[in-house]
Amino acid sequence: MKKYLATTIVTLLTLFGTIGCDNTIEVPEVKSVSTDAITEISLSPQSPVLVADGKSELTFLVRCYYQVGKTRARMLDSRLPLDKITITSSDGKTLKPEDTYTTTSSEETVSFTAKIGNISSETVSVKLYPSEAPTYTPIIVPVRIYAFYEKQNLTAVQGFTKEALKPHFDRLNKVFSGQLAPRGPVTGNPGITFDLKEVRQIELKGSEVFRTFESEVKKKYMKASDKEISIWVMDGRLGWGKGPFDCIPSVTTGNPEDLPGLSVKKVDSDYAYVAAETEPKDVGIFMTFYQLLACMNNAGDYRFENLFGNYYGLLSTGESDDDDEADKKDGDFDYCPDTYSYKPGYVIIQKRTFPYKIDIEKDDKGKETKRKEYYYFYNSVNIMDDPSSATTITRDQAARIRQVIRDCPLRRQGIE
Repeated sequence: MKKYLATTIVTLLTLFGTIGCDNTIEVPEVKSVSTDAITEISLSPQSPVLVADGKSELTFLVRCYYQVGKTRARMLDSRLPLDKITITSSDGKTLKPEDTYTTTSSEETVSFTAKIGNISSETVSVKLYPSEAPTYTPIIVPVRIYAFYEKQNLTAVQGFTKEALKPHFDRLNKVFSGQLAPRGPVTGNPGITFDLKEVRQIELKGSEVFRTFESEVKKKYMKASDKEISIWVMDGRLGWGKGPFDCIPSVTTGNPEDLPGLSVKKVDSDYAYVAAETEPKDVGIFMTFYQLLACMNNAGDYRFENLFGNYYGLLSTGESDDDDEADKKDGDFDYCPDTYSYKPGYVIIQKRTFPYKIDIEKDDKGKETKRKEYYYFYNSVNIMDDPSSATTITRDQAARIRQVIRDCPLRRQGIE
């Protein structure tokens, strides 16, 4: 379950900062800190991958640190001496922190170093993808939304109309087609267009209200669910215990190991959809009134972009346990190498990755006396970051979506 703290708590965290594993305390400075006081500088690329087409843009975050006694303190972003910081790339380019980097290099990687005075950052490397992007046969996926209500709750669903939801599906389609962030560092396009066919408001009467809602949906509203995406919206107390993030691929005609991170059942290649034998969550998305309203307000991780990514088998880029090797593949928790993975806990758009380097000092007895961890920081734009500005699907994510469409018979909507 994904919950967010109140705005007041977020404000306090932003004001007073947090204490990390590397003994860094982020606090407002009580006086101006001169450039000479800086003892450390870090450089973070905004993406681990860049498409080398001369158009895709890589941006950077720079952080400076200074000492207060034995404490390593971070300089406020508003006081960074950006005019005195330079970034140099392995191909000989010199940039300022606010510049964007593009390349047409045929190398496999490019590296960067930031410098202020005689202090240099750790060198960071970014993988380069070739400019040729995969292309997929376009698919149009019909979507129908059914909003169920009791008479006394009519006002709760009156705002759920096709006209009100259309702008949100327009944005969804721009994200899935790469149009919302065409110059992103690694923007992908799975070739899907979502066609909002219908938004229905359905009053529940008499005994319908007291039946198990799942059974009601199964009986009346699943006949064409193998050809379209159904979104069933209801009052949270109507007897359905699953949420939108439970609606993930459940069966595959391929090798289940080809979709790591998902628990999919192997079925025969001639698998036939039978509505009466299919769980609603396997072919559609259940939402409460609140969750649909949140989508319409782009609230946190209740966004159409995020939910539809989840529906097509994308995993959250957040992972709470950095010690569980069984959940990792080369340190990549969502199995898409062109995204960052991060540890949840910060209710902000800026994310911190898992440490890419750890320095440990030990005494003569082998006991750890000092630890310093190095992270990348980035402003999240990917649809599977929580929360996120949700403007980008990457190439690897697009490939995973198309693999799900190809191998998972309950995700082939729109394909004859």
